[in-house]
Amino acid sequence: MLLGLLTTMGVALLYGILFGDQGVRRFLELRGTFADRSTEVRKRVERNSELRNRLAGLRSSDEALAETARVNLGMVDEDEIVYVFRPPDSDRMR
Repeated sequence: MLLGLLTTMGVALLYGILFGDQGVRRFLELRGTFADRSTEVRKRVERNSELRNRLAGLRSSDEALAETARVNLGMVDEDEIVYVFRPPDSDRMR
């Protein structure tokens, strides 16, 4: 009788560990989620490092600042001439 009770409790415990909400399956899910998030964190840390380096370059170099303004904002120096070429209108071609 005691052996039967212990066996039943053991089977119930084993079932809970293998198939329960907090069992092995959930552990494997969480391990996968952790791996995905760790990869995300690594990418963000690298991106932050790149941005920090870029910011330091902008703070210390007028040339880097001018290049960023030129590329991102379309700014030009005082002695430069800008030519803007527009595509021909489709109505004029007809």
